Amino acid sequence: MRGRHLLAAALGLLLGLGLTQWGVTLMRVAGVSMAPTLSDGEVVLVVREPLVRLLASLGAMPEATGAGTVVVVPDPASAPAPAGGHLLVKRVVATGGHAVALVDGRVEVDGEALAEPWLAAAGATHASYPSSRVPVGSVFLLGDNRLPLASRDSRQFGPVSLTALRGRVVAHIRSPFQAGGWRWPLTAVR
Repeated sequence: MRGRHLLAAALGLLLGLGLTQWGVTLMRVAGVSMAPTLSDGEVVLVVREPLVRLLASLGAMPEATGAGTVVVVPDPASAPAPAGGHLLVKRVVATGGHAVALVDGRVEVDGEALAEPWLAAAGATHASYPSSRVPVGSVFLLGDNRLPLASRDSRQFGPVSLTALRGRVVAHIRSPFQAGGWRWPLTAVR
């Protein structure tokens, strides 16, 4: 009987480790770089890249990481640590092979304005970034909060290789209790 309990505990541990390392994980957002989409201290559900590839092969999730996708990447400026270093949550605005620029606060991809329904009008800036081509196999990342000094993103560290992506943010996890009454705690990130 005791052997079964030990086996069940070991299998549970392996399943938990497998889910967090290769499946899904929870992450707490630190900072305001993704406001208004994600707030400081908010918890998000991240689908890790191995599971993204599996789900894409089954047709359950788009394989390509396209414009608008919110991703988790290691901070290129942080020293690598045994636990993987500091992680950033950013939005993909351009993919490999495309030219991206910021013109008076507006993102342009291949000369066309990118529709960004996730941005708050109050957070609009007049920031500029010269047009540059994103290498194939890379993505250009920006925070949703474009106010000065609010976000460290590809404007500072350049495009990020797709192989560096740690996962995709797919949902907010918010309290189901609010002033207006109960609500579903998982809300898709857009």
